Amino acid sequence: NAAGRAGDFLVLTKPLGTGLLTTALKRDRLTEADITPAIGVMRTLNAGAARAARAAGVRAATDVTGFGLLGHLGNMLAGSNLAAELWMENLPVLEHARQMADEGLVPGGTARNVAAASALTTFGADVTPAERILLADAQTSGGLLLAVNPERLGDLLAALEAERTLARAVVGR
Repeated sequence: NAAGRAGDFLVLTKPLGTGLLTTALKRDRLTEADITPAIGVMRTLNAGAARAARAAGVRAATDVTGFGLLGHLGNMLAGSNLAAELWMENLPVLEHARQMADEGLVPGGTARNVAAASALTTFGADVTPAERILLADAQTSGGLLLAVNPERLGDLLAALEAERTLARAVVGR
């Protein structure tokens, strides 16, 4: 996770929000039917995404789990001696997750992740508190975050589509 290069695109292979949704279920805010998509995300392995990444020559990769997207991206950036820009409008998010973040149904691990990431992250004025929570949401069986040479982005997206990954979102650079 330490071989990224300046200009690489960042691609995420699963939507975010599993931590928020499972917490909402525990607090009787959502039904099991409401989180069925999250269960599908958590049950989906990253094997296909890993195959696609290898085939496309991805330079750096990390899974997005307990430290959330910002925590795992931070580790990748520190190891690569880089900074990154994320594009909120491209972020794949599970249904109901934004609403749960807006309502403050935040897991303890996610709250700690927000605090840790805030020390290392500059947020644009238009990034809402709920979006900050989504970026730091502690995932169970989250996707892969891949850093790919811009010249290989098309190859990666095609390989991810062929592998039927749950997301193929170009979320930053």
